[in-house]
This record gives sequence, C-alpha cells and structure tokens, in this order.
Amino acid sequence: MRKVLFVVGALLLSGCMSTGSQQVAKNDPRPCAKNLTVEGSFITGRQFKTTGFVSGTSKNKAYQKVYKHLAMEGWNIVNANKEMGIINASQAVSFGEGETAPLNVMVEPQKGGVDVFVSFAIGGGVSTSKDAVIDAFCKIVLSAK
Repeated sequence: MRKVLFVVGALLLSGCMSTGSQQVAKNDPRPCAKNLTVEGSFITGRQFKTTGFVSGTSKNKAYQKVYKHLAMEGWNIVNANKEMGIINASQAVSFGEGETAPLNVMVEPQKGGVDVFVSFAIGGGVSTSKDAVIDAFCKIVLSAK
C-alpha cells in the first residue's frame, strides 16, 4: 500500500513540477486561443503567452486601442513605449500581500495589419483559470481592431 501511495504521490508531484511549454486551447478556433502556450507549474509559477494577427490596422492605431483597453480593464500601466509598441502592465494578486502579476503586450507591424503578442506571468502558489486567461488574451488581441 505504501508503494502505491508513493508512486501516486510521485506522479502527482511530477505533474505539478512540469515546466515544459504546452499548447493549451486545442478546441477553440480563435487564433489567440490556438496560439496560447503555458510554461511552468503551480509550484514554480506559470507564464502564459499568445499571439494573434489583426488585419486592416496600423501599429499606432492598434497600440492606442490596446493601451485604452488595458486601462479600462483595470490594468495598472507600469511602462509604455509607443515607438517600440510595448506596454507593460500589472494587476494585484488576490491575497498576494502586495504581489503583482505582470502583463506584457507588444504590437508589431506586419503587411496588412499587426501582430499582437501577449504574455502574463503568475508566481508559484498562485492559480488562475485557463479559460479566463484565454478570454482576456483574445480580448486584448481583438481590441487592436
């Protein structure tokens, strides 16, 4: 019985410690969801990343729209560089005793539109819903329209 519990415990722990990059949203047809990857674990912290192409807009227009969207969604804009197309923002972590979760967005011009890159990190012991991250990321990408 002890051997079985040890093996089950080791399997659970190894799953919690996994840090490889994983494609997450296989059934969601939106590019911002299909491109989502997650690295890390509950114990070590996780980083979520995605990218999406938005057609028919310029870098400057997309950047302004994304910036406004983040501000309206309650993100604290920590740093922004319009020329580079980068926005660094953060939100307080619930019960985090001053801890914040950083969000980084980059808008890059492409032929016919822009690519919007989004990354979000949470520290070890902090949890979030994968679906909530996908929805927030897709809203950020689509706000560039």
